[in-house]
Amino acid sequence: GLPTVALPNLPRGRKYRMFALQGDSMLPIPDGALVVGEYMDDWKAIKTGELCIVVTASEGIVFKELEHNIVNDRSVTLQSLNAVYAPYTLPVGDIIEIWKYKCYVSESVPVVEDCSIQTVFEEIKGIKAEIRTISKKINK
Repeated sequence: GLPTVALPNLPRGRKYRMFALQGDSMLPIPDGALVVGEYMDDWKAIKTGELCIVVTASEGIVFKELEHNIVNDRSVTLQSLNAVYAPYTLPVGDIIEIWKYKCYVSESVPVVEDCSIQTVFEEIKGIKAEIRTISKKINK
């Protein structure tokens, strides 16, 4: 029963809704951004790797990259864009609605530093090494 939205760059005749993003799991899309999604009647039409707003019974509303397992496993795997967060699987029975990501609106401008793929991979490798070191200290 939430209101739908209309934006000039979105095709008419479809149902769109805005959701407020909370947290850093979908960086570089900033915390507080308004994420616009298109209502999906046919969940099987969603392709693996598409960003979706998933309304669930147990998790509430989540915005994630979706891996499609609906036909085989009756589940979806949800992955954050922020690599710090691990993916998790959600049974189809827990899903109330799925909205396919279309765009976002934000008051903040993303800060772009050195964001080459090589730099990102080097940062991730460094973080993994630090986690291994900490884990070894904890397990001793």
